[in-house]
Amino acid sequence: MVTKKTMKRIIRSRDNRVQLAQERTELSEERTLLSYVRTALAVIGVGLVLSKLYIGNWRWITLITIVLFLISIIIIYEEIIKLHKLRFLRLAKKRKN
Repeated sequence: MVTKKTMKRIIRSRDNRVQLAQERTELSEERTLLSYVRTALAVIGVGLVLSKLYIGNWRWITLITIVLFLISIIIIYEEIIKLHKLRFLRLAKKRKN
């Protein structure tokens, strides 16, 4: 026979597991965002290196650098928006419960 004390302990351990799972999810989302930022910075670096290496045709290299910079800004922006949406949904779910 299961006592009330045992049931409370079981429920508490489930709550702890759920909370730890949510924390792991949040940390993985932040890690993903940081990896996208790192990738965007690498793309910006490639654009800058190309602009320094190829001195001959400045128009094309400048255009490529600007395009790579814009792509990296878009990548960062999209990931930040995605992270905020996920956090907003998580907060709404917590308030609902």
